[in-house]
Amino acid sequence: MLLSWGTLYPNGTSKLASIRFSSPVKITSLRIFPNSCHLFSSNPEAFGQTEPKAFTLTVFLNAQALPSANETTKARSTNNLITTNLHYPGGMREFSLNLGHDYATRLLILQGDFTSVTIAVYGDLAVEMSADELMTGEHVTPSISVGEVSLPTILDPINLSDPTLLPMKLLELTPNPPPLPLLVRLQFGLKLQDQIIRTDDIRFAEWEDLLESDVTGLEWLERAATMLNLPVAETVAPEILNRLSSRIIDSLVEKTNDSLFIFAGLIRRVSTQPEIVVDSFLVDLDFSDIFESHLLDKHIIERLHDAAAHPSIARCLGSPSMMSNLDSFLTLYTTNLPAKQATIALQDRVRGWEEFEKSIQGGSADIPLLMHWIRKLTSEDITCGIFLNYLISDTFSATRREYFLHIDRLHFIPSWSSASLVTFPEFLAFLKAFIGISSTLAVFSWAVDLGAHECVEKFLSIARLWQEVPAYEKIFNHVFVLPRILYRLEDVLRQPSDPPNISIQYGEQILSHLLDNVETMACPDLTRLVDGISDQGFLSSARRSEMSRIVFITEHGLEEAIRTVFDFSAGNSINILHAALLVIEKAFEDPDNGVWNLIHTSWEQDFYGLGYQLIDLLGHFIALMRGQFLLEPPPPLHATILTQLVHSSHSILRILTHLFPTQIQPSRLVHTLVDNILNLFILTDAIDSIYPFGNPVRHAARLTRPTCAETLSTLCTVKPEICSGSSIGVLVFRTLVQNALRPENDDPVIRVEQVFWLLDLVLPLSISDTVSNNSQEQYWIKEVIPNILPELNRFFRALTTDNQLQLAGRLIDLDREEIGLGQWFIDQELNFFGRILEQPETSWASETNAVITLQIIKKSLRFLTGFLKLFPIGKYPGIYQETETLLKLYQAMDNPKMTAPLLLPYTVDLALALIPDMNLLAVDATATLVTLERSDMKQDTLIRSLGRSLTGLATSRHELPGFGKDVTLIFEWLQKLGSSDPVPVYFSEQIFDRLSAYIEWSEMDHRQPDDFRINFIFNNETDSEPDVSSSKIPPLSFQDVKKSLGNQPLTPSTPRLNGESIFKMTTTSPITTLFNSVKTTLLTKTYQQNEFRQLSARQNTSRRPSVHVDEFEQEKALSGSEQVPPEYGQLLPPLKFE
Repeated sequence: MLLSWGTLYPNGTSKLASIRFSSPVKITSLRIFPNSCHLFSSNPEAFGQTEPKAFTLTVFLNAQALPSANETTKARSTNNLITTNLHYPGGMREFSLNLGHDYATRLLILQGDFTSVTIAVYGDLAVEMSADELMTGEHVTPSISVGEVSLPTILDPINLSDPTLLPMKLLELTPNPPPLPLLVRLQFGLKLQDQIIRTDDIRFAEWEDLLESDVTGLEWLERAATMLNLPVAETVAPEILNRLSSRIIDSLVEKTNDSLFIFAGLIRRVSTQPEIVVDSFLVDLDFSDIFESHLLDKHIIERLHDAAAHPSIARCLGSPSMMSNLDSFLTLYTTNLPAKQATIALQDRVRGWEEFEKSIQGGSADIPLLMHWIRKLTSEDITCGIFLNYLISDTFSATRREYFLHIDRLHFIPSWSSASLVTFPEFLAFLKAFIGISSTLAVFSWAVDLGAHECVEKFLSIARLWQEVPAYEKIFNHVFVLPRILYRLEDVLRQPSDPPNISIQYGEQILSHLLDNVETMACPDLTRLVDGISDQGFLSSARRSEMSRIVFITEHGLEEAIRTVFDFSAGNSINILHAALLVIEKAFEDPDNGVWNLIHTSWEQDFYGLGYQLIDLLGHFIALMRGQFLLEPPPPLHATILTQLVHSSHSILRILTHLFPTQIQPSRLVHTLVDNILNLFILTDAIDSIYPFGNPVRHAARLTRPTCAETLSTLCTVKPEICSGSSIGVLVFRTLVQNALRPENDDPVIRVEQVFWLLDLVLPLSISDTVSNNSQEQYWIKEVIPNILPELNRFFRALTTDNQLQLAGRLIDLDREEIGLGQWFIDQELNFFGRILEQPETSWASETNAVITLQIIKKSLRFLTGFLKLFPIGKYPGIYQETETLLKLYQAMDNPKMTAPLLLPYTVDLALALIPDMNLLAVDATATLVTLERSDMKQDTLIRSLGRSLTGLATSRHELPGFGKDVTLIFEWLQKLGSSDPVPVYFSEQIFDRLSAYIEWSEMDHRQPDDFRINFIFNNETDSEPDVSSSKIPPLSFQDVKKSLGNQPLTPSTPRLNGESIFKMTTTSPITTLFNSVKTTLLTKTYQQNEFRQLSARQNTSRRPSVHVDEFEQEKALSGSEQVPPEYGQLLPPLKFE
């Protein structure tokens, strides 16, 4: 909002001007209007009065702290001044200011060499809320939302029919511009990084002299490769290209390692040329015959890897015979790690082109894998230029135009980190965005070389907008940190300008954003750019210092990163710590020596216990984040800080995943880490559900969530034993299920649910029904699960029915009937079910208790029904091999309480699950029935229960969708039983008619109700129908549930002495009485609560009696738990962020 505007004039020799606000405000930006500029369209007489045209302003703001949630009084105003410099280059300019969420201001002071300045101040009123207001439930959800920046159509590549339209428009601002494809080839590959070529200076390759030369063999190949450093004109005659191809083949008569090295370099340069040149060079070449495995080395493979960025060359390298040569090379050099890595990278790039072409042609492709492939392909200057040149070429234009025209505006534009969410239309949208942004960056590079300041300024302003759009930001940052682009930005920042112009301001803002971004923060090429920032620039001194520290850590590597982690304390920037974590994480790129290099470097610096320090930091980060989602949260953190905390936590987990398998871990450390991971997993779910799509915080949470499960999975499979002697997997599982039921200051339902999902991710997937020797499955089934069955049972009780079935199914699949987990699950549920049914009748007297008990029975019935459907008796006889299990099931069905109206649908479902499958009746089901007869379990029990349930349903008001199929199945099963003699069905003929009405007889193959009636013996007694008048169960209030859970704990009291006082049983002298008087002892305390002690004064003369002990005991009893000392990981002081 507009807070104030006007024209200010400096006063006195100090050249000061000020604006005072009537109430505290939060200033977000200042806008300066040039001379004679119209201020308002509605007021044509308001003009800007700013003289001179350019000057430097020093801005002073008094910082007034706003009250926090922990303060009970209003914060006093202070006279602390915050200062910054603004360089006004002329024109209408807007400058951003940010005091943070904790400070406001009442006074704005300007100082500078100006005669007058017309200025507008924008921001918001700082609403001063009391501590009580801050702690109300209205502030539980962070009020931070980052919407997508609205871009004009010309700046939005996804909305343009041709994504190269914007770079073409910008190119028109440069003198005598070349065609865009030629410009891309020059800026990304053909010319040197520091070489400046104007359009008039562009020289094309001339082949006549080389073709007429008498030089042959290796020397001719070298000259041809050198000539290809120049661009080849697209209008070159086909005859010349054919002659070149023939001369290349003739020069390869003698194949040596040196000749292949030169030839690979020639192919690499050919890949940067137009499509017609590439195709002509490759027409008669057989790569498998040229690149024989015994002549290859790492350097040749690396050159071919760059050349494979072109699809035509990748197809030649992807031939079966050439891939066989590469496989043979891998076999020869298994111990040469660099050569092995280079060969695997080449093969991956070739296979990636196969997936890319498949996707473009409309086939099914692995889009997430393809996104990762494109990211690696465009991580270098030359390969990014080759790929971009192909995308804007005529070869790809027809396919590109056909698909791109049908892409509507998408709410979600995919990026590298969101590859798992990409669909094919979104992938095409990503390609459009990549073409538009990368082509524009090539134009920017060209404009900087030519000194086209207008084009550079317009591009940098557009780049700042793209950095505010989440998906465009990822693509832009990825391509912008290429060395050739950063070299041009350095030229912009170092250009002489006093005061600094607007291009320098935009450049500093872009660089600052790159150093805040996770993907680009650790880029080593940013060091020289930060060094090039002038002290007179637009960034504050604190921000410049932080940026310098970040690049210093990146430049000095592991040693400085480890020192930063151990020296981190209150007041340090979380951004600096995150940079150090990224440097440490980068060390693991060496799969063989990365971990040991980290440990060795840490010990050389006399820093021990890196894992302890990281877990300590993780605990503090989680404590800060949890505060935002508790029932009584503090004021919300800034979104940027919250994002940094989530990203830093993610980096710590990735480091610990590599670090933990190398050391023996004490149980205390494992317990603390598991607790932190669980809390982080819960937090990521809360962030994902609260923050809008596209928000950086939500993106960070989605990135971190699977890492939590990966870290626990790695931790569970660590071979070393913990100090207590049991496996780490047992401790991890036990800690998770115990923490699920431990009371915390959060939602207990969400906590239990998130523990379930975390366990579901940690448990290994069962490979197949036939594989039983998988080591990971064996570890869980034989070492972990048998040792945590009591904890698992308690946790299992707290889950919902669907989650119970899913967890039981996962564990039974892993078990493969080795330790009998299926039998254990069904037995535990039946024992619990039996205890509920065997409760005395007095427990049903209260309506509240009766309804709660019925709900528990309903939940158990749903589990038993789902379990029997998931693991049918006929298909999984081993689970039910104990006769007692089926006996308990049938006894439960015969219980009269099962006919309660609330339970009728679930009772029928369970009975249907117990009915043998008619398709298996001749085999497995018959064997089951024989087992029942041998164990004296009568089918009459099930039939009687079915009769009661069906009678209740037929006479109730339940809605029964699909009930006709169930009735048909029951009738067919009963008819099978009554094929020889009619079977008693325990319901009346009237109920049979009602049930028959549910059946679609038209689908019964001409069968009629009488076909079933003749096999049934009906029970027409009136008392066979249950009372269903109370089918509507009244809902329970929260107070009813709370009361049913048990009485409040009684206040502990000191037991009273039944005997008489010892002083009443003896005779005392007057002097003794005097000593015991109130005036002598000064004991005047009157006990209002439980008496501290019923003792005389002489029994407590060392201090006055107190009721503090009673109060402590009372608080302890009301809390319901013992006082727990601070856990490991809570020892550092609270963190502060600047």
